[in-house]
Amino acid sequence: MKQKWFWGALFFWILLSGSVVCWALISSPLRFQPQIISQYENLVNGQPQKTEYWINQGRLTDLMPIITKEFINDHWQPMNNGLDLTPILLGSLSNAFDLSDQIQIKLFEKNGLYKTLGVWQSKDTDETYGMTSEIPKTVFNLYRAKSTWGFPFPPPSATTQLFYEKLQNLEIGFICLSTGDKPIAQFDQTCSSYGYSQTLLQTEKNKKTYIISNKKTKILCILSLEDQRSVISLVEIKS
Repeated sequence: MKQKWFWGALFFWILLSGSVVCWALISSPLRFQPQIISQYENLVNGQPQKTEYWINQGRLTDLMPIITKEFINDHWQPMNNGLDLTPILLGSLSNAFDLSDQIQIKLFEKNGLYKTLGVWQSKDTDETYGMTSEIPKTVFNLYRAKSTWGFPFPPPSATTQLFYEKLQNLEIGFICLSTGDKPIAQFDQTCSSYGYSQTLLQTEKNKKTYIISNKKTKILCILSLEDQRSVISLVEIKS
């Protein structure tokens, strides 16, 4: 009889404690407590860039207001009134599909720094993956960018913006030109002046893709020709 009472009481307390735990998990507020997956630091135009990749419980649409509030409390001010930059970056694709519940990208600023926040929704679970990256505003100073330019393809004289990044053995460069400055002619002239031969791989409406090479270097180049500006994207191909 005593044993029946003991096991009955034990079963009751297990059931009660389990109910309490379940209630606590269900009713506990969603929080931004990211689990860091990867982090690294590299240089962009000679300036340090810190990047973290993480995962957090909760769906993107529920989590984004919480993250934004925490950033604001930490004195990060949303840029462009908190505008989601995904439609701008994806272009025509975002016009056909509303992707705001799957991916969002926002910018913040504080004390001479920019912070990029990118989040995307897991397909299989109620979890959100994210990336945060901090970089000094001085990375956009053209004079400084020219002085730290390390890519083997030199920027044309009419360059308006420069970005050079090296991550271990990967070197990437972006050269921005005004469309009115005949970017294709400037590209051809730079190739000729520095002994680069050109192989045209693909031509699209507003884009040309090349492989250029000389005795020491081989580079994948993409010329994106837009109405307001053109961009030469460069990736060194390691042998």
